[in-house]
Amino acid sequence: MLCALGLSVHPAQVFASFMLSRRVGPRTNWGPVPGGLGIFDAASVATLKLMGVPIAAGLGCDVSGFAASATG
Repeated sequence: MLCALGLSVHPAQVFASFMLSRRVGPRTNWGPVPGGLGIFDAASVATLKLMGVPIAAGLGCDVSGFAASATG
């Protein structure tokens, strides 16, 4: 999805971001916030930002992935 947004990101960076987010999300006691987004989503956007992806692109990628998984 980041390529569709015109960004050049190495697949290993995206994989690392996903894996770090998967480790952080279940380890917290916070529930989802209104709108269905939660700790995994925040961690995903934050780790993508640390890897040089703009916040808007990371959030757009995360939300579009969330929408795709929610619609089945």
